Amino acid sequence: MINKRFDAYNNLSVPEKQNKDIILKFVSQNGLNLEYVLKQFKDDIDVVMESVKNKPVAIQYASKRLKAEYKVAIEAVKKDSMAFMHIHKYLRYNKDIVFEAMKTFYELYRKNMKRVYNKTTFVGNFNKIHNTKYIPHIIPVDFLSDKDFMMKFVDIDVNSVYDASNKLHMNADYMYEYIKRTKQLGCIHSSLLRNKEFILRILKINGSLIEKIESYLRVDRDVILIALHDYDNAMYITSYSIPVYIFKDFMSDVITDREYVKKAVKINGMAIRDCDKKFKSDKEIVMYAVKSNKKCLIYVDDELKKDNEILFCVGKKMSTPIRAIELFNITFLF
Repeated sequence: MINKRFDAYNNLSVPEKQNKDIILKFVSQNGLNLEYVLKQFKDDIDVVMESVKNKPVAIQYASKRLKAEYKVAIEAVKKDSMAFMHIHKYLRYNKDIVFEAMKTFYELYRKNMKRVYNKTTFVGNFNKIHNTKYIPHIIPVDFLSDKDFMMKFVDIDVNSVYDASNKLHMNADYMYEYIKRTKQLGCIHSSLLRNKEFILRILKINGSLIEKIESYLRVDRDVILIALHDYDNAMYITSYSIPVYIFKDFMSDVITDREYVKKAVKINGMAIRDCDKKFKSDKEIVMYAVKSNKKCLIYVDDELKKDNEILFCVGKKMSTPIRAIELFNITFLF
């Protein structure tokens, strides 16, 4: 390919090589042809702009003056983030240029990864992803630590969070935006998993994240109640995934506390499954539970499964009491 371009240039006569219009046409066919033109055209903004529009990385062949030209640099990085490597060093600290380079990178990366997942790609796309993957690694760390700056990329590609600095991985607002979009913790810093205020915020998004937080917070009353809004197994996870010495205190302090259990089943009736056995035969607690989640009927005491008030309550949820009986397979009780 290089030889063809070089031969094409050599085929031009000396007057043609000095003719700006011909050179403009020449670089418009392939921007990388800028490599072979006369030095005077490498310092001509019209020629360089035409080259960059065709092949953004052609900026590497421009003169030092034009590599430092904002207009040329912004045009190049908008089309290909790889051009960022070839612009003047001081422009790599320009916020607008850095933003456009990062934006182009994430859009290209997301587009190509989508092709990979759809199995419609080819080796070239993998190479393209590999070659552009390190672009954020040459971005000045000040930008990767700027919350407002990096927040702009979360909507473009949520994986941009992995390129943010450790400082941002400890930032509650930044990581909250990531979790809100993905419902996953990603590369969150462990310090945030010990922050109760932050934990309560993210559990409202995804209650199952209670599985990932510190053990002592899993037994926190407020934490469990918030998680129950979105996650049926919140109390189960708390009961069976923490050390025994913690769970002993938790057993007596939480799942045997009638007032707390009442609050829990009002939020999510499935909590009755993991509470103390005595509450499964407590009619008031069971009534609150089935009003909240009809499916919890299978976990209550057999005697209460026959109770007309409870069956009526479940039937009201299920449109008819008969349908409720069929659903929970308790017809054998009559």
